[in-house]
Amino acid sequence: MTAQSAEEAGESLVEIRNHVSHINKMSIQSATAAEEQGTVVNGKHCNIEGIRTISEQTMTAAQQASEASGSLSQSPLACRRC
Repeated sequence: MTAQSAEEAGESLVEIRNHVSHINKMSIQSATAAEEQGTVVNGKHCNIEGIRTISEQTMTAAQQASEASGSLSQSPLACRRC
């Protein structure tokens, strides 16, 4: 191996090390982004669950109001107004 070949090999190794370092940085950025996205998804899931719960409560209240309304229309007080 000549001195020139050794120098070229050394330069190639430095270049490879730089590329590996760049890839590692990109991997860290991707992992960070994935973690942040996971946090956002979990937050949205909690919001959706809250909306579902409130919707069910609203539906139950509407059913109870409908039943109460039906009972009132059949009560003697309703007939007195007629």
